[in-house]
Amino acid sequence: YAFLDEGGFKFTNAPDWEHINYGKGDADGALSTSGGNICPPSTGLYWCSVNTAALTYSLYEISTIGVIGDATPGGWDVSSPLTATDAMKLVWEGDVTLKTGTMKFRANDAWDANLGGSLDDLKQNGSDIAVKEGTYHVVLDLSSLPYKATLTAK
Repeated sequence: YAFLDEGGFKFTNAPDWEHINYGKGDADGALSTSGGNICPPSTGLYWCSVNTAALTYSLYEISTIGVIGDATPGGWDVSSPLTATDAMKLVWEGDVTLKTGTMKFRANDAWDANLGGSLDDLKQNGSDIAVKEGTYHVVLDLSSLPYKATLTAK
C-alpha cells in the first residue's frame, strides 16, 4: 500500500537510486528499467502489485476499507466500514461488534485488495483471522511493513 500523488514515482529494489529502478514501460502496466516516472490517475491510496521478472505492475486505488467475515454483522456479504484517520489514508479505524468466527480486511467492498493471516503480519489474500465475540476498536495500520491490525476490547 502506498499513498501516491500525480507527480510520479518508480519502483526500486533497494531504498536508494544506486540499484535497479523500474519506471513506466511502453504500455499501460509495463515496467522498464530505463522508463520515466509512473503517474497514477489521481492522488490517493493505492494497492501496488509489481512483478519485476515479468516487468509488469498494476495500481488499484483504495477508497474504502472494511472488515468482513462470518464474525462481522454483515457476514461475508457486507463489509463493516472503517474510517481513514490520517491524511494519507494509511491508518483505518472503527468500532465493530464481532461474533466468534473469522474476519478479513478488504478494500472497496471487493476482493482485489484484501488482507488476512496474522494481525501482526497481514498479507494480501492471507487466511481468515480467528476472533472471539465482543465489541472492539479495530485499527488497521498500513504505514509500514509488516501491515498490522489491533482489536482492542471496548
